[in-house]
Amino acid sequence: MKGESLGKNIWLWSTGSIGASLLSLLMFVLHFGWHWYRGPWEKTLPGYLGVKWWVAVDGAKGGSVLLALLSLVITVQVFRRKEYFHGVLTLPTCLLSLLTVPIQT
Repeated sequence: MKGESLGKNIWLWSTGSIGASLLSLLMFVLHFGWHWYRGPWEKTLPGYLGVKWWVAVDGAKGGSVLLALLSLVITVQVFRRKEYFHGVLTLPTCLLSLLTVPIQT
């Protein structure tokens, strides 16, 4: 019984790490899309919703970095549990999202 729940938790952790990495990459794309937007800010979705430019751009950057670090922490925990198959599954997206951190900071 304990082994079965441990297996489910590892899949949840792995999925969480991949999800955090993918959200980090999405926020990275939004950060640069909004940062270099040439048109009037009011035509973008955040501008239309009344969000200031610096809030949207800095918020996307900060969220991307935090999600990349969260993905790293989860991936390290998966490897610490000696679940190498699941760790290797999460590693590519984790590393890709971590590679965006020096670009943003």
